[in-house]
Amino acid sequence: MKEKINYKKKFMELERSCRQLEELSVLDELSGLYNRRGFMTLAHQQLALARRRKEKFLLFFIDLDNLKAINDTYGHKEGDAALVNTSRIIKKTFRETDIAGRWGGDEFAVIAIDSTINEFDEIIKRLKKYLNEVNAKTKKPYKLSFSVGSASYSQGRYHSIEDMLEMADIDLYRKKKSKNAQNTPLKDTHHNLL
Repeated sequence: MKEKINYKKKFMELERSCRQLEELSVLDELSGLYNRRGFMTLAHQQLALARRRKEKFLLFFIDLDNLKAINDTYGHKEGDAALVNTSRIIKKTFRETDIAGRWGGDEFAVIAIDSTINEFDEIIKRLKKYLNEVNAKTKKPYKLSFSVGSASYSQGRYHSIEDMLEMADIDLYRKKKSKNAQNTPLKDTHHNLL
């Protein structure tokens, strides 16, 4: 006797599997943030929306300082923990409606939707606050620190998300170079928290 097939149940299982595959294709497994593909897809949509609605937004490029030293000194498991803590800080700092992604390695990108340059200092203040909280709470043998670059979108200022990312990256490395000129070895990085 043939077993009766429940097509509705099979279809629902297939739909669930498709959703899971779609999530895996745009999410970074370690951080829980969007991966580069997911971030860029949403970033292009946000730019098109901002152009149409004549809105502004901020793009942040965040680099976790000293990840190589953390990996070399304490192991890759601890390096992963540093990346996970960084993603938690980013999630707490930015709103749920903002677009946050792990760009790759130790770099993260965030679009703060409907935010202007006037809100930049407040966002950086929140980032520092949550960074300090995590460093105090985790009591690791190292302290997390970030370098942050940014670009501000307004009508006609940038032609593409790639242009904004390039500008934010230039800003980040300018700030990182300045910070590194004053930086001390890994064990002393708690003096330089952002």
